[in-house]
This record gives sequence, structure tokens and C-alpha cells, in this order.
Amino acid sequence: MRPCRTSRTPSESQFKRLKSCPSFPGSFATIEDARVFCAEFFHAYNHHHRHAGLGLLTPAVVHAGQAETVRAISRSAPWIDR
Repeated sequence: MRPCRTSRTPSESQFKRLKSCPSFPGSFATIEDARVFCAEFFHAYNHHHRHAGLGLLTPAVVHAGQAETVRAISRSAPWIDR
């Protein structure tokens, strides 16, 4: 029996996000088509999609240890009215 959890595992979350993507075809003609689609999807997800749970940063920025640097640059940006 699987333990009760209040949140999904990372792989379950990514699978749900993948399946709910408007460009997800539902099925692929070949395994290579699936690999290409997933490579493009996960690149965009990790490098362009800003996550609320990560302070609106991308996973790539956080993984590379650049979160504090990016936040400092954002705080000092002259175009932000505070």
C-alpha cells in the first residue's frame, strides 16, 4: 500500500504538466518523436517557465545556485517602482 501524501512526487508533477500541455499530441508516431517532444518540453520547463514555488525563478537558475544573484539584480532594477 502506498503511503498517503499531500503532494505529488516531482516525477508525477512533471508528468501531469506534460500531459496538460496544449501542444501534447496524445500519441507519437515514433519513439524518436516522443524523445524530441520531451527534450523540447523539459528544456522550456526548466529554463523558461517561472515557478511560484521557487519565487518565480526557473529551476535552472535555482539548480545552478544563482537564485540569490538573480533576486539581488531584480531588487536593484531601476524600472521596478517600490
